[in-house]
Amino acid sequence: MAKKEYCKFHNVWSHSTNNCVVFHNIVQKAIEDGKLKFSKKSEVMGAGGNPFPKAVTKNVSSMVSKHPKKKGVVIEENNPMKLKKIVLEKPPYGMTQQLKPLYIRVLVEERPMARVLVDNGLVLNVVLVNVMRMLGKSPEDIIPTDVSISGFRGGIVKMQGILPLELTVGDRTSIIAFFVIESIVAYNLLLGRKWIQPNFCIPSSLH
Repeated sequence: MAKKEYCKFHNVWSHSTNNCVVFHNIVQKAIEDGKLKFSKKSEVMGAGGNPFPKAVTKNVSSMVSKHPKKKGVVIEENNPMKLKKIVLEKPPYGMTQQLKPLYIRVLVEERPMARVLVDNGLVLNVVLVNVMRMLGKSPEDIIPTDVSISGFRGGIVKMQGILPLELTVGDRTSIIAFFVIESIVAYNLLLGRKWIQPNFCIPSSLH
């Protein structure tokens, strides 16, 4: 559990506070409105600069704390000569829905399966080794391949092979080539652009 990334702003384990897009946007707006200032001019973001350089990101993370009365966080300056507090209120529920992953329910080999992630950021379709075994498939059913992909934590993940599976989504049934990987993730299957585009699907970004 200690290795998982945690966002203090959303109180979730899906991402870290430093990588929280909503929190970054609120902090950036506070900087632009003059509500959040830094002691050195070099630390103020330029028009074409990185909105969260390393020094600023580290300081912001160490200064974040829960507000006792409001749903949000408090950012405090570390300068003892210039005490200043800014309350960043948590955005409404509707503003954070575009950050949720899009999961659907499908039939795989005529078996119902939940937590199927639709992700147009990935080209390939992915199935986990443990799901493959649950479907009664064995390594003999896998077509060998030398394909590797970039993992979610930046490393290289070697595919164990390609597994054709019958997939039913709604009233559409087809044979889909899934790349088999062994990993610990939150989904059972991942449907990428290799499934999205041939089926003329438009994944929802607000759900």
